[in-house]
Amino acid sequence: QNKEQAMKVLKSRLYEMKLQEQEEASGEERRNKIGTGDRAEKIRTYNYPQNRVTDHRIGFTLQKLDRIIEGDIDAGGLYCGSVSMWTAGNITVENVYNKVNITNGGRTGGILGYGETDTVATFINCRNDGNIKATDIIGGIAGYVRDDSVTITDCVNYGNFETENYAAGIIGRFGKNEAVAPDSVVTITGCVNYGKIVSAKSQTAGILGFLVGKAVITNCENHGEIVNNNGFSGGIFGMSRKPDYACSI
Repeated sequence: QNKEQAMKVLKSRLYEMKLQEQEEASGEERRNKIGTGDRAEKIRTYNYPQNRVTDHRIGFTLQKLDRIIEGDIDAGGLYCGSVSMWTAGNITVENVYNKVNITNGGRTGGILGYGETDTVATFINCRNDGNIKATDIIGGIAGYVRDDSVTITDCVNYGNFETENYAAGIIGRFGKNEAVAPDSVVTITGCVNYGKIVSAKSQTAGILGFLVGKAVITNCENHGEIVNNNGFSGGIFGMSRKPDYACSI
């Protein structure tokens, strides 16, 4: 009888120990997922009284919270993108999905608006569903990258664009007017455009609008309508300025 009682007590204690271990492990996993709530862990701040939204990951603040909540970005500036309006250096964007419409006066992209000289940009599995209206260059993933290199893989655009300048479903323009470094290249693989691209007076295409440099475009598709009133246009590629560089499709 004493042995039975001892076994019951032992089983009860072992069960409690196991349950406590499981609760501690579950609590640790939950804390790792939700964080501590410290200010350093913040991703965005929405300030309704000041109509301001701040993305702490990229250090970007916009005084148009009401428009963003309604699903409409009106930047009214020189550069605009849902993740980054401007960058110089290395940027990697993966698994990003933009759903908001964008209205802007300058270079605009569904993900990145403008990449300065010596930019190395990589986009993987990104998607733009937002409609974009601008007066300057538009791209569904990137608006305009001057150089050094861009790699865009498995990205899709469903947004409709309207501009007076270069426009394309994936990247509006790559390469600056001046001499481009020989190793500057944009590589686009497995990308698709479904959006309608409209330009009033410049180069327009489903994948890449205007090129000053080298481009390699592989396994890409365009299903969208291309409308160009006064410039070169193509289902995949619009125009290359420098004959000594190549676009390989």
